[in-house]
Amino acid sequence: MSRKNRTQSKLIAKTLPKNLVRAQVAGEINANLGGDETSTRIAQEGFASRVWKTLEVYGVDKTGRAREMVRLNVDRHEDGNDHISIAADDSRSMIERLDGGYGKGVALTKKRFDSKGLRAETRFRFTDEIERDPVRKRAEQERLGTQTYDPPDWAPGYTCNRAGKLTPGRDPGQSMEFFRGRKNRS
Repeated sequence: MSRKNRTQSKLIAKTLPKNLVRAQVAGEINANLGGDETSTRIAQEGFASRVWKTLEVYGVDKTGRAREMVRLNVDRHEDGNDHISIAADDSRSMIERLDGGYGKGVALTKKRFDSKGLRAETRFRFTDEIERDPVRKRAEQERLGTQTYDPPDWAPGYTCNRAGKLTPGRDPGQSMEFFRGRKNRS
């Protein structure tokens, strides 16, 4: 094959602050699983300002009991100078650009939510630093327009089991875990 017949593809990357990538990923996970606009905004603002440690999106049944859950964890928030190089392909979501497995995992979970008739309920957890400071915690709750809520109970006769965990190579400080309610055996 001659050089003229070869096509070259160029991967163009952007360098973005990690907290902004994480904020976009959190918002996309929440929105794609059926979270409302308010909880998506709260997810994005909280991760962008480094106050959330965890995003949990539960798939709850008609009785308000959990049957599925996706958890986005951030092990640590770096200072504002920490950046990540990510594909500049705006035709794909931030989830897909960060890690293809994230996109597939969210899509499969959404199918499971839909097939079981589950609706999304979103919960957040503050970083340990904020949890230890009740004044700051209260201030962040007011700023974000949220409270911390207990997670929904799992459906009677079901146990929460971790089905998988993904950690993107570009950002090992975060991970996504998938949980399913499994019917207890009698």
